[in-house]
Amino acid sequence: MRNKGISPNVVTYRGLIRGLCNLGKINQALALLNEMVGQNISPDAYIFNILINNLFKEGMVSKAQGIFDMMLEWGIKPDLVTYNSLMCGYCLHCQMDEARKVFDQMVSNGIADVISYSSLINGYCKSKMIDEAMKLFNEMPQKGLVPNSVTYSTLIKGLWEAGRPRTALDFFKNMCSYGQQPDIITFSILLDGLCKQGDVDEALTIFKAMEKSQLKPNRVTYNILINGMC
Repeated sequence: MRNKGISPNVVTYRGLIRGLCNLGKINQALALLNEMVGQNISPDAYIFNILINNLFKEGMVSKAQGIFDMMLEWGIKPDLVTYNSLMCGYCLHCQMDEARKVFDQMVSNGIADVISYSSLINGYCKSKMIDEAMKLFNEMPQKGLVPNSVTYSTLIKGLWEAGRPRTALDFFKNMCSYGQQPDIITFSILLDGLCKQGDVDEALTIFKAMEKSQLKPNRVTYNILINGMC
């Protein structure tokens, strides 16, 4: 490119860095970031977001935090994607105190959305902090946010895994009563939980409700029921 007298710009580096991250070549992506800085080309939020997200995926937590700090030093304002990537990254590595700090900053800035709440709820569920997850869920209506199928599915799964099936079923009924349509994932979570506790009759009732809702059972759904009946 340079041989032809064409200088790379921020758009060029975006594509290259994204491509390297998709290939799992995070260190080469970081090298390109340093090259950009050396060429006096300012990285934008999009580039920082890609790097933060992929560094967390690779388990490089301190480097992800370092890239975020660099972003602030460059005077680039973090956006919703930046904060969600940070929070999800900390949740991925069970650093729930750090995840909560990021979330609280988002709430303070007035940018926390349904994805933000659902992501932190998921983190709490995976860290076996189900009461914190439920507390966060109950805060959503107060903020004018309506839980979606992902929010409900995440919490229902967390409740099953925490040994609270009755509460999980209550949340499912609550979901339906508020007009939120369960998807195939929600039904599969319920069917799996019911079958594992030996409540096949209740599972079949849920299965029939799923069919009435126009959802088509998939291979996972059928496998759950078959295993539950064996």
